[in-house]
This record gives sequence, C-alpha cells and structure tokens, in this order.
Amino acid sequence: MKVRVLKVGGSLLRLPDLARRLQRVGALAPSEQCSVGRAIVVVPGGGPLADVIREYARIHQLGEETAHEQALQSLAIHSQLLRAVLQAPAFPVSRPVESPGLYVIDPAAFMRDIEPRMAGPLTPHTWETTSDTISARIATHL
Repeated sequence: MKVRVLKVGGSLLRLPDLARRLQRVGALAPSEQCSVGRAIVVVPGGGPLADVIREYARIHQLGEETAHEQALQSLAIHSQLLRAVLQAPAFPVSRPVESPGLYVIDPAAFMRDIEPRMAGPLTPHTWETTSDTISARIATHL
C-alpha cells in the first residue's frame, strides 16, 4: 500500500483551525488519497513541550539521554492531541498499514518498538535526534 508521511511541527498545534488549514493546502485529502489506496500517516513534532523539556534539562542538568526520553514523551502527547483534532485513529506501529485512510503515529512507540530493530538505529539519543529525523526514519520504515 502507498503511504504518505506528513510531519506536523509541534508549534502548529497552537492553531485552532489546524485541521482545516491542512485540508486547505491539500496535505490531508483522505477521500482523494483513499480512492487510490493510500494511507496518510501524520507524525507530530515536539514544539513548545520539547522546548520546556529542553529548559528543564538545562536547569536541572538532567543529561542528554534523559532529556531525549522525555522529549519522546512530548511526541506521544502530541500524537494523542492530533488524533483528537484530526479525528484519526492511531497508526498501528507493530504491523503494516492494511487499509487506506488517515492515521496519526506515536513517534515514542515507534522509537521504542520498531526503530531499535532497524539496521543502524538512530543515535545519539540527544537533541541531535530531532522529530524531523524521527519522521524521516518512520518514512523510511513505511
């Protein structure tokens, strides 16, 4: 099945009309995409939550790996928010896409359950591994 991966930056989650804007620019066109047997998988960014984690990590000297794990949790929170905003189900990270439609992936689940088994896991577990990097990895996997 054809899959389109759409990265939505975390700062965009502040837009009250995000779903309408994404539809307007054609990023989300479920009926058109579904008619050609395509799945759209939306990947959230960390945005302001990741910024807060970065600040706390600096203040409390948490270390890069600890901050990385906490930043992944911000992506999990944003995936839940995007599922509600876009009225889309969670993408099943443990199995391939079986039907066309609009899905939202939890990058934290992907990084925990799938990414370590891929050839050449993403490293380091620091701020260098961004949500953009993770999105590209998800796209490669799909």
